[in-house]
Amino acid sequence: PDQYLYIGTGDGGSGGDPDNRAQNPQDLLGKLLRIDVDRFFPYAIPPDNPFLKGGGQPEIFALGLRNPWRFSFDRQTGDLWAADVGQNNWEEVDLIQKGKNYGWRLLEGRHCYNPASSCERAPSLVPPVTEYRHEQGRCSVTGGYVYRGASVPTLAGIYVFGDFCTGEI
Repeated sequence: PDQYLYIGTGDGGSGGDPDNRAQNPQDLLGKLLRIDVDRFFPYAIPPDNPFLKGGGQPEIFALGLRNPWRFSFDRQTGDLWAADVGQNNWEEVDLIQKGKNYGWRLLEGRHCYNPASSCERAPSLVPPVTEYRHEQGRCSVTGGYVYRGASVPTLAGIYVFGDFCTGEI
């Protein structure tokens, strides 16, 4: 909606993000990036990106993500929704906001993932809008869209997503 390119980057692999990339604002992995590909080659940084004036890489729009490989904008509100694939136990859906931290590798969903950290930063982290556990064959959230159609009125304004392994919606 703002004419910029958004890029979801995973944390780079290796179970549990051992290099803490998702929480490191100097690393582009485990983030949602936002760049302007229209103004300069190869790209420019949007003037309102949260780390433009320091504290992190200027391309970063949001951090603390494990694998936000599917995301979409609500065509009515412009809200950015991301399905963030979990590590061992939890899948999550996030409503992404500029400059916010979604908690990975301290948290998986709303749950302490890295007990060595005591999850002490948890109050400053944004919890997912919804989460679900790896059970009954569920294993990988697949992002969708906010439904804005007229055929199913009960879904109007609802973010619809599925699970890759079970095919559940």
